[in-house]
Amino acid sequence: MATNEDTRTFNPMAYDVLLELATRIGGQYVAWAEEAPSEASGRHWRNAGIEMQRQVRAVDPHSRSAIESKTEELRAMLATMPAHAPLLTA
Repeated sequence: MATNEDTRTFNPMAYDVLLELATRIGGQYVAWAEEAPSEASGRHWRNAGIEMQRQVRAVDPHSRSAIESKTEELRAMLATMPAHAPLLTA
């Protein structure tokens, strides 16, 4: 739950930014799943997208610190995602 300090100057658009980042990353996972060379690879990328969305939904939408933390994590993730899926090893 958010604390007073957490909400004093809270901009609710910050949560929208978090959701937009999650949407962009989720789209990349879908693209990777569709270009996957095997059913197992496709399933891996779909599951990765589902897990990322689960983590985003777990963020308290009233907690500035939680939103900022997850937003920074997703920004870093998006910045390092290649255009094509990394090859998975067994």
